[in-house]
Amino acid sequence: MAVCDTLQTKFGMNIVIKLGNISGKHPKILQKCMQLGLPCITNKCTPLQTRLFFDRFIQRLDAGYNTFDIDRHKLVGPDRNCAEWLMKCGASIKFQGHDNHILEYNALPSSNFDKYKIEEIDMTDSTVMLKGFPHLHNCKHVKKIVIHNCKYLCDSCIAYLPEIKSTLEHLQISSCRYITSEGLIPITELVNLKKLIIYDLPNLEEKHKKPLLDLLKDALPKCDTELFKQ
Repeated sequence: MAVCDTLQTKFGMNIVIKLGNISGKHPKILQKCMQLGLPCITNKCTPLQTRLFFDRFIQRLDAGYNTFDIDRHKLVGPDRNCAEWLMKCGASIKFQGHDNHILEYNALPSSNFDKYKIEEIDMTDSTVMLKGFPHLHNCKHVKKIVIHNCKYLCDSCIAYLPEIKSTLEHLQISSCRYITSEGLIPITELVNLKKLIIYDLPNLEEKHKKPLLDLLKDALPKCDTELFKQ
């Protein structure tokens, strides 16, 4: 491997991996990398520094996967564009008229995109972020969404769910540490919900649970709710 290798990702990020005593043997390379703000690893990095580097690297990749591309949206249509976003983030989907969930990006249909409409979304353990939720716009057949253990999920993400309120019937939100009671209020707009499951939200204060429960039940009287039960 070269002393200094640069990898250019499709998201425009430069990742520089440096081996050897760069600071001693190649001070100009090190100085240039620092000027450009390029992340790097040397053989002098501690385990914590190495971990922080890879955490930062993964977060930037995840952010790239969540970026909404309007040109792609226009080219392939909302359902295909949304499916690609979810697959890249580690989620799974089920198309209308199909029995099984698609778990991998390469398993997506290669043609006739307009024929495939997303009916179910499972975001369990995925890296979906706020900037990715505009992908839901104009997905008009989504009936079920499971949002479980999504480490980047925040209150503002929930505000996008009313985009699909005309079809959404089943919603689960669980084990998402950044969700608060305020973030759950947009659920009251999901007037066609038949099943609502909410549990294990560490940032949801105990004193807010009953008022929230009453609010949701008043707004969604026909919905079968399972709140705060694991």
